[in-house]
Amino acid sequence: MVLAGCAPFGPTLTNKTVVGIDHASLHTSEDVAAPLPYWQKQGWIIKYVPPYAPELHRIDSLWRRLTYPWLPFAAYAWLNALREAWETILSHVGSAYHITFA
Repeated sequence: MVLAGCAPFGPTLTNKTVVGIDHASLHTSEDVAAPLPYWQKQGWIIKYVPPYAPELHRIDSLWRRLTYPWLPFAAYAWLNALREAWETILSHVGSAYHITFA
């Protein structure tokens, strides 16, 4: 089991460590639930994110802006226009296009 292999890192952590777990089927399985008490004893703080929380997922914020306010309506005219618009927007995120996570 892959996640159980994370347990040995607990003793080597020197900083407060928070592990965010989403509701993917792997994360809600017994394979993840079983080592949770051990991880908590190692000082890990385990937090489950809400089932649907796009504000916690930065890629969702980028996708929402890419597909609505930043993408010009004309980009939907043909596939090449859409591809060019996306490439232009993505290459200018951080300069011409900004997302503020506050």
